[in-house]
Amino acid sequence: MDGGQQAQAKEAEPAPAQVTLAPKSRIGRGTHFPLVQTMRGIASMWVVLFHAEEGGHISRLVATMPAWLGDVLFRWGHFGVAIFFALSGFVIAHSLRDMPLSWWTFGKFALRRSIRLDPPYWASILFVLAMGYLSSRVKHEPYALPDSSTLLAHIVYLQTILATPVINVVYWTLAYEVQFYLFFACLLVIASRRALWQPALWGVMFALAVASAVGGLADFRPGLFLDLWAAFFAGVMAYKGVEHGWARAGGALLFAAMVASRDPFMLASAITAAILLLTSLSGLAQRKPASPLGPWLGMISYSLYLIHNPVTGAAGYVGHKLLGVSILADAAILVLIVAACVASAYGFWRHVEKPSHDLSRRISMR
Repeated sequence: MDGGQQAQAKEAEPAPAQVTLAPKSRIGRGTHFPLVQTMRGIASMWVVLFHAEEGGHISRLVATMPAWLGDVLFRWGHFGVAIFFALSGFVIAHSLRDMPLSWWTFGKFALRRSIRLDPPYWASILFVLAMGYLSSRVKHEPYALPDSSTLLAHIVYLQTILATPVINVVYWTLAYEVQFYLFFACLLVIASRRALWQPALWGVMFALAVASAVGGLADFRPGLFLDLWAAFFAGVMAYKGVEHGWARAGGALLFAAMVASRDPFMLASAITAAILLLTSLSGLAQRKPASPLGPWLGMISYSLYLIHNPVTGAAGYVGHKLLGVSILADAAILVLIVAACVASAYGFWRHVEKPSHDLSRRISMR
C-alpha cells in the first residue's frame, strides 16, 4: 500500500469513541463508617452517665463539680438519644442504598430489622423484670408484674402511642426508631413507583421534618414519631448530602430550622448530622480509628442501652452499701457503674444480640 492509499485508509478509519467516565462516588454500598460506631458508643455511654446522676448514685460527686461540667458529663446525657436518632437516619439511608425497591423488598427490610432488634429487646424486657423482682426482694419492697396489655404493647413497640405504664424508661426511643424505619422505607417504595413521585415524597418528608423541628407537630399525636421526625431525617439528609447538592441545600435549611427552634434535643441531632456530613465528605468518617475502643463500645451500644438502667441501679445500691456515703465513695461507685454496665452489655451482646445480628444478615435485600 503506497502513501496515498495509507492516507485514505487512515481517513476512512472511524474516530475513536469518546468515553466519559462518571465521577467516582465518595461512598458506596460497601462503605464502612467507623465513626458512626464510635459516635454510637459515645451516645450510649452518655446516657449511662445521665442515669447514674439522675438516679442519685453520684450526687455528692457531681455537686463538687462546676455546674457546666456536671451538665456536660451527666445532666445532658439524655441528649445521647438525639445523637442515636440522627445516626439511625444516616445508617438506614445507607442500608437502603441502591436497593431494588418494592413491597417485597420492604417486607424483607422490615423482617431483617425485626430479627436484628426484637430478640435483644424482648430479652431485655425479661432482664428488666427479673432485676426489678430481685431488687424488691433485697429491699423488701412490694413488686407487681406489668399487666398483659402493658407487656403486649411493649412487645410490639406501641407503648408510647397507647401510653401504657413504663417497663423501662429507655424503651420509648425504640418505639420511635421502629416508626422512623417503617415510615421512611415505605415512602421510598412508594416514590419508586413513579419518577414524578420521588421529588414529591422527598418534599413531604422534608416538610414534615421542618414542621417537626420548629415544634409544629408536638401535639399531633402523643407517641407518634412525627414530633421527632426531624432528628432522624437530619441523618438521612446528611447521608444523601455526601453525593447530592440538593440534599446539602435541604439539609442546610433543616439544620437552620433545628437550630432556630432552640430545642436542645433538635440541636444535638442537627450537630450530629452536620458532623456526619462533613466527616463523610472529607473521608474522616470512613477512616479506621487510631483506637479500637470507640468502635468496640459502639458495637455493644444497643445492648448497653437496653440493660444499663437496672444494672446502674443495682451497682449504685451495692456500692453505697459497701462504701457508704461520701465524695470518694461516689467516685468509686461511678467507676463500678460504668464497669458493671459495660461488662453486662458485652455479655448480653455476645449471647443475645450478636446471634440475632448474624441471623438478620442472612436475609438478602436483593
